[in-house]
Formats: sequence, C-alpha cells, structure tokens
Amino acid sequence: MSLTPPLPILDHSQILREVMLVYQSSLLGDEDEDDVSAGFNQVLDIMVDPVITVCVANADTKKKARPTWDGAVFLLNCLCYLLVCSFYGRL
Repeated sequence: MSLTPPLPILDHSQILREVMLVYQSSLLGDEDEDDVSAGFNQVLDIMVDPVITVCVANADTKKKARPTWDGAVFLLNCLCYLLVCSFYGRL
C-alpha cells in the first residue's frame, strides 16, 4: 500500500486550487479583507473539511487492514499535499 495521497485526494486538491484561483480572480480589489475572508471561509468549509475526513478514514481503514502500515505518514502526506496546493493556489 502506497503512502502517497490517492488519486481522488490529488484530484480534489487540484479542484480546490482552481476554485481558489477563480475566487481570487473574481475579486474587484476594493473588497474589505474581512469580507473576502468570510466569503472564502465557506468555500474552505465545503471543500477542505470533507477531504480531511476522507484522509483520516482512509488512514484508519488501511491501518486496520495492515497493522504495520504507517497511517500517520499517509495522513501527513495527504494533509501536506492539500496545504501545498492551497498555498500555490493563493499566489
């Protein structure tokens, strides 16, 4: 079993990155920073929370199937991938 994020997580991360880029490009530039953050927090709640839940569930499931498998590294890899995609999506 691989410790890299599975394809659905990779795909979801790319979609999140695209959503972030579209959101950023739709701003006019005169918005209040609090309004921008509040608007995007809803997007993050919808897109990020479920994928983290899936990562944790996958790590637990694989750990039960193979006790020697390192679920913590898998979970860390998934979360790091999400973070990197999010960081580059905001540039």
